[in-house]
Amino acid sequence: MVKISESHRNDLEIAARGAVVAGGFTAMGYYRGALAIPTVLEKNLSPSTLADVQATLAILRSLDPAIDHIAGKMNLGFSLFAEELEKESAVNADDEIEERIKEILEPMGRISTHIKRTTEDFRDSFETCIAILFDALDGTTNFRAGIPLFCSAIAFFISGLPRVGAIYDPLHNVVYYGSLHDETSVEDRAYAWQVQAGNVSNLTSIKQTESPKRLIATHLTRSKEDKRNEMMTKLSALSASSEGTYMINSGQLALAYVATGNLSAFINNYTNIWDVAAGEVLIRAAGGKVTDFVGKDIDYRSGTKVDIVASSNEALHEEILMILRGRGD
Repeated sequence: MVKISESHRNDLEIAARGAVVAGGFTAMGYYRGALAIPTVLEKNLSPSTLADVQATLAILRSLDPAIDHIAGKMNLGFSLFAEELEKESAVNADDEIEERIKEILEPMGRISTHIKRTTEDFRDSFETCIAILFDALDGTTNFRAGIPLFCSAIAFFISGLPRVGAIYDPLHNVVYYGSLHDETSVEDRAYAWQVQAGNVSNLTSIKQTESPKRLIATHLTRSKEDKRNEMMTKLSALSASSEGTYMINSGQLALAYVATGNLSAFINNYTNIWDVAAGEVLIRAAGGKVTDFVGKDIDYRSGTKVDIVASSNEALHEEILMILRGRGD
């Protein structure tokens, strides 16, 4: 079992903050067509795809020297995995995706040798490496439509569990970051850092007092009809017990809002591991609770897709689980 000292934890938090800011800042260059797609890349790339690719590259560049230093201090290797780097099958590779991966990796130095292309390879690195999971641009549909709800997110896994996380909202210039304690550290911690203003606030102190007004966010998957229909059925009961139901279409940003207390909960029955890991760290560090639909911890070893219930406090979490099981009032 790998332990995180206070020095290690500080280093990881700094690396996480720097990486998401680099990714989000780069993506903003393509928001609402601020930068045109270069002729050489025209093909079928949308501004959001290009922004995602360039943000991924920016995160990797930011991580390269930082993680090399941290891994040396902790005497561990490291591995990286992200949506834009995923390869679903070794024998059935998508040419367009592979071309995108090539574009990301060609400018990279030594960090490219630590990149994992499949979920299985990433999970296999849990016991021997600092495993890094990130989404350079979460909320690409919003980004493409000009809707100001998107972010960059990253999580550092220690011994297979997300222990340090950061989410950057580039439109409001706020980084939400935090870490979970182990035997060698004093406590969990979660903060909001206003990048431009330089203000840092502890999320546990600014978290809104729980009120009867329960605001619940969710997401309907586009890729799987049965899961979409299942979530729509559950929404009927959930919406009846809340004061507002939101479809933000950026899971990580919704989780950051749960960590701050602006939202009461986030529920999704079919999402990716890179869309939940950083947010789980923040919510747990701020005193909330995160499980799957049956009340168990998120299993990051089981596969790419997971279901998640994230709540600002334990009492509300149990109520939501009861509703999802069909036993709510």
